[in-house]
Amino acid sequence: MQSCLNGISELGEPVLLEPHRIFIMNDGLVKIVDPDAISDGTRFVLSEGVYYAPERFENFNRADRGNSSEKETMFSLGMSLLESAILEQCFDCYNYESMKFHIKKLDERINRLTGVYSDEFIFVIGNLL
Repeated sequence: MQSCLNGISELGEPVLLEPHRIFIMNDGLVKIVDPDAISDGTRFVLSEGVYYAPERFENFNRADRGNSSEKETMFSLGMSLLESAILEQCFDCYNYESMKFHIKKLDERINRLTGVYSDEFIFVIGNLL
């Protein structure tokens, strides 16, 4: 967790993390690929496969489409950790037709951690989300 947070801080600005950009090396070190390193940088578009904070997702047409906030970075980290913990993607929490975030689906996934992971781990994920 600490090396993941260090990687985020090294990026220098808030970003939307995606699970496929987080790598755990053989020595246990976590590496995060800078999204700008693999982006054309021409524009920000809403794309499936990214864990947006609910507020930004539901207000995408009105939201600042530029930089991500620190809150969004922490939310996307929490969603990435949740996905890793339950070994299941969580993209169905987003309804792209109605532009609504399904908090009940998120709560169901968080509840699945109980009895499998420590209370501390569940607390960390809950705070990130």
